[in-house]
Amino acid sequence: MKLLYKIPLELSHLDRINFFKGYILIKLGNGIAFLEKDTYNIIYNQELEVEEINTINIVDEDILIIAAFDKIRIIRFEEKEPKKFTYEIIQEICDTDLYYAGIILSNGLLFTSEEDEKYSFYRLEKYDTNKKLIKDNLYKEIGEVNNVHRVLIEDLPTIIDLNNGFLLSYTHCQSDIVIIQYDGEIKLIKKIIEKKY
Repeated sequence: MKLLYKIPLELSHLDRINFFKGYILIKLGNGIAFLEKDTYNIIYNQELEVEEINTINIVDEDILIIAAFDKIRIIRFEEKEPKKFTYEIIQEICDTDLYYAGIILSNGLLFTSEEDEKYSFYRLEKYDTNKKLIKDNLYKEIGEVNNVHRVLIEDLPTIIDLNNGFLLSYTHCQSDIVIIQYDGEIKLIKKIIEKKY
């Protein structure tokens, strides 16, 4: 085993690397960058009008969900010419002070997790007739679960979509696990808290 290449980047926190539009996608503080897969050169670097980005998730081949401290942004990127990108903010969700996740679940719901111990679930307004996110078919909140985790910046919950209508959420330091049903009725199924002696 040997190191093939080391990418010199000034990163404070890198939790995930994605592939988007054929490029390596990384977050850089309050912006994003696309790197070529072969040369690892940054070919696109865009600061966004956001506070620190917590997570980036891919909706489809053109759309990203960017969860920052101040809001969730759903952004469409276009590559009209090779390595030249334009972007458009399709929707912003801003109901609290801190977002740390925005994920598309297995049944198409948008899931957000927030500082105020609340998990929110959104569905496209015209989901029954049009399952595509466009300017006149945006996400609208359909349910929430309160008192999920006490959120600490140094211990943000990890969220796993179990792909069967349930999601699992846990924190490391506080040692609590939560199971939530999101398909059909949205509700907290179980909360397990490790007793500290």
